[in-house]
Amino acid sequence: MNKAFLSPFRFSKMAALVLYSACIIASCGDKNDTDNKPGVVDLSAVGTANCYIVPAAGTYSFKMTQGNGPQLSGVASAEVLWESFGDKTVPEVGSIIKSVSVDGDAIRFETPEELKNGNALIAAKNEYGTILWSWHIWVCKDYDPVATAHVYNNNAGTMMDRNLGATSTTQNAVQSLGLMYQWGRKDPFLGPGAVSYASASEQAPAASTIVWPDAVLNIAGESGAKCGTIEFSINYPTTFILHEWYKNKETTIYDWCLNMDVYRWSYSKTKYDPCPAGWQVPKGGEEGVWYVAYGDKQGYAPTLEHYVRGLDFSNIFGGKDNWYPATGCISGSNNNGNTFEVVGESGYLWSCTWENGTRDDRHGGRFFYYNRTDGYFKAVDIGFESLANANGLPVRCVKTE
Repeated sequence: MNKAFLSPFRFSKMAALVLYSACIIASCGDKNDTDNKPGVVDLSAVGTANCYIVPAAGTYSFKMTQGNGPQLSGVASAEVLWESFGDKTVPEVGSIIKSVSVDGDAIRFETPEELKNGNALIAAKNEYGTILWSWHIWVCKDYDPVATAHVYNNNAGTMMDRNLGATSTTQNAVQSLGLMYQWGRKDPFLGPGAVSYASASEQAPAASTIVWPDAVLNIAGESGAKCGTIEFSINYPTTFILHEWYKNKETTIYDWCLNMDVYRWSYSKTKYDPCPAGWQVPKGGEEGVWYVAYGDKQGYAPTLEHYVRGLDFSNIFGGKDNWYPATGCISGSNNNGNTFEVVGESGYLWSCTWENGTRDDRHGGRFFYYNRTDGYFKAVDIGFESLANANGLPVRCVKTE
């Protein structure tokens, strides 16, 4: 792979438990939302975001806002863009989200009576069919992110027990990999459909209800069309944006975003942050949760057996059964054509920290990674490396301070 290198709302444990209880009640048809509509749970009542967790079957709504930012205007319709179970199983349309509609200043959707774990993306469109914003719906039965979170050592922070979009924490389960994100983008891309890296055929993305569009360059060839803008990423949330590998140029932009905006993700949660309300992309580097928790940038943890595809970091960071799967990543360079790399062999996670190094290929978001060595996994350079922002990596959310 080509290495290049606060929200004001505080999501308390009580708030999470209240929301979780409300979700269970909603499936029985009681009145419990702020608009007093029977059986509808307002997911945004505890704070608006780009991602909402659904732990039980029922009918839900959320305010149409730009993440934790301003209210959206000009919405004419809503649509489910895709659904996925996170593995090779091809879902039928409506398997995860049964229906969706615009309901005043909110979007309303319903799950099937039999809840199935998975992920989906809902988009709001204007009268011309242009996507104005989109929201990730994370369906995970009985999942309470606060109750299952891990408190990291040295007051480093409280982290989710899984990657964003993961519906399992079981070792070697493909559903534990979660979704992939380009640095600074709010919308997810599918992870691999299998954990093993034994053959190239197993590096295909997880199955979904759509045929995903081809990736585009941030500057589209000779036409010079600028696809590498925040506006383009919002209007085309399913399009992966590559950076060009300029072999004969003095300066290379290793970012999908041409203006190199370093505040798309930040220490204070932004409207592009992909995490649910009360959570955000963690800090990296020496201030980062992983470095602070371990107290160093070097760490080693052997696996129990040769074929375990990841690491249990309980002995390094804290928490019980603190599983970090070997997710691999998506290449963001047109050299490699939007392909998965080192799935089952290495693990990666984005931070919100930006690094502006002395070399062109050191301009990028810092991340945490761990590699397979001699048949085992070894954690190296915790929080100190950087990667081209056009690459796709998972995110593990930290509780907002």
